[in-house]
Amino acid sequence: MARMQNIVLIDDSGPRLLCNGRLEAQPWEPQMRKAVNFIESPQKSHCREGNELSGFPAVPLLPQIRRIHSECGPATCLLGLALLATDNWMFWFQPRLVLFLDLMRYLTLAAQRVCHVSSQSARPTTTTSSISLLVHFLQKAATMRTFTLATMLASGTSALTIPLLGSLTGFKDIPVLSLSQGGKAQCYSGLIAVPVTTTGNTQLNLNLPNNQSSVTDIFTQYLTSTSTLVQTLTGPDATVSGTFNIHAKLCFPLLSLPPLVTPPTVQFLIHGIGFDKGYWDFAPGYSQVDAAAAAGYATFTYDRLGVGLSDHPDAVQVVQSPLEVDIAHALIQMLRKGNLLGTKFGKVAIGGHSFGSIQSVGIASRYPDDVDAVMLTGFSLSSASFGLTFAAFNAALANKNQAARFGALSNGYLVTGSPQSNQMAFFRNPNYDANLFNADDNNKQTFTFGEFFTLGKVVAPATSFKGPVDVVNGQNDFIFCQGDCLNPSDQNAPVTGALFPAAGGKCSTFMLPGAGHALNLHYGASQMFAHMNNFLKSNGL
Repeated sequence: MARMQNIVLIDDSGPRLLCNGRLEAQPWEPQMRKAVNFIESPQKSHCREGNELSGFPAVPLLPQIRRIHSECGPATCLLGLALLATDNWMFWFQPRLVLFLDLMRYLTLAAQRVCHVSSQSARPTTTTSSISLLVHFLQKAATMRTFTLATMLASGTSALTIPLLGSLTGFKDIPVLSLSQGGKAQCYSGLIAVPVTTTGNTQLNLNLPNNQSSVTDIFTQYLTSTSTLVQTLTGPDATVSGTFNIHAKLCFPLLSLPPLVTPPTVQFLIHGIGFDKGYWDFAPGYSQVDAAAAAGYATFTYDRLGVGLSDHPDAVQVVQSPLEVDIAHALIQMLRKGNLLGTKFGKVAIGGHSFGSIQSVGIASRYPDDVDAVMLTGFSLSSASFGLTFAAFNAALANKNQAARFGALSNGYLVTGSPQSNQMAFFRNPNYDANLFNADDNNKQTFTFGEFFTLGKVVAPATSFKGPVDVVNGQNDFIFCQGDCLNPSDQNAPVTGALFPAAGGKCSTFMLPGAGHALNLHYGASQMFAHMNNFLKSNGL
């Protein structure tokens, strides 16, 4: 078991120091008792709460503590106070409050595991002291090699790494805990190994271009009025198998306790081309993750294959739209089965942006039972301006255009060529913050030749999907509406009937005035987030 830092506890016997698993007496600082006074009350069937330090928000009594208390007895009120200490100096001030609460959640889970040990072990009783209960847990966990507590409380960072129990299943390594951009959600992120096989990829008769001139020529040939390039390059269906590392982030409303107390519905959000999972949690006020958490939803975002911190395999034959649909399917199944953080979600609402919406249609079509609702953003039935879009992209070799970030990638990975390319395709001036635009351009992400030539292969009517559908666009979306989603009529309106003929529930649409294709990053994005969350609530999700 890895070396533990000190944990200070308050229980009915007074403050103690648990140092590397040994219980020792520890003098108590009076100001710490003022900071949080969460002491067991033997006369009551629950812990009482208090907070005497001026300027601190009230610490709520977590319902799950009551639940565990009723199951295991008052001894579990040791969860009243658990603070990490290094060299006996307490990291306790208002910006760290969430860290304290997170430790409470983990220790609550620890107690819950102890209360449900195998029948060969003695179940703790109400006469068991609080400290003894935690020591009992540590001893059990050390035997099972399932408990490690390590923190990084470096000044200036809100992220820490806390591995605890077997409940952190699904991630390859210890997930990193952080807050969402607006502080409304607690998020756990890391790599997930996803074994997957698809039979839907296409054998492309395309060699990697040798240089930028060859890249430009491929797109020039594609856009030529008499082009037969697609027919020339398209071969038979191909099977691709492998285990791919996908970097993902699972977020819960602040003060949730996975897996004991979590929302029943998770929003499964897929980003589009040129972005990574950060598109859904870009900045305070521009975060669907924050808005969803405030509305009581969990969110799952991830870097698609070939993007961000996920694997970057063969950019022509492997990173294609069909394989990405099957990766999304595998991830959704993990969420439904409780394979991530031990949290099982009964409802999954899929939400996509642009290529992520294309993926969402593909998932609902091929795996209709995967999702309970579909939210499409930056999407319409029209592909009339796709050629203009890819001309605007002025696609550039990622390893040359962004050598510091993507220098190790093959010539099959591309990025938009310039800030002007990003503006024309994704933004509508002046309806966005220039700082957000610059941040997005500095973090622009890759796409592949394999994706480009298989973009629409997964799109087919989802005839067996019977849930509700929401279609959302920016009024001035260039990619799917050539700059005007109300011309010649509302481009949102026909989507559900054409692609989801069996859709039920309360379907809806929304148009964000003045927004371009990257509508999450435009003024008024919060209106769209509110609409999407209200759509789910109106359908009982």
